[in-house]
Amino acid sequence: MFLSRLGTLMVLVGTLFAAPAAADPDEIIDALLTCKPDFFEVLKTEKSAFMPALLTQRLIPVAEFVESMASVATFQQAIMARGLRVEVYLQTVISGASAGSGDMRTHIWGVLVPDEPQEVIKSLEANVPGAKFEPLADGWMMSPENWERPDPWSLLLIRRYQDKYGMGSSIWCFAETAALKPMQGLPSVEDLLWKY
Repeated sequence: MFLSRLGTLMVLVGTLFAAPAAADPDEIIDALLTCKPDFFEVLKTEKSAFMPALLTQRLIPVAEFVESMASVATFQQAIMARGLRVEVYLQTVISGASAGSGDMRTHIWGVLVPDEPQEVIKSLEANVPGAKFEPLADGWMMSPENWERPDPWSLLLIRRYQDKYGMGSSIWCFAETAALKPMQGLPSVEDLLWKY
């Protein structure tokens, strides 16, 4: 009788302290590709897919003549997601209100991977159902027939990335303030990811 109850107790304790279900890194990339604010909820939910990250601030190239101070999370160990090796998550805000347009800050969030854009596009098109890309300026965007933009002022863009920290490709969402309603801003990186 005692041994039976002890066995039941051990099973219960084992259940309580069992490792949490493995996070799905593919879900993070899938959510990023939608370019919607609910990406941040997915990132918080699935953050155990990542190793702890070193959180820093640094200038990043956003466009040919534009740099911005970004919150950057560099992972201790990259993860594989949808055929990509994700090494860095970053986010930034660029202010640019024009006369009569109200608050038109541009919010940017996304990941950096070490591959060239053509390799990134090939991996995404092979591993994400329905993903197709077409050239846009100096990058590639999701083809309109395969992607419903969450807002006219939102855009998913894949570009070549290079600065003094390294090179590869950025997979970024650009969204004006209006597209983030009711959130109205980006959450803190410290709230989204493990840090060390």
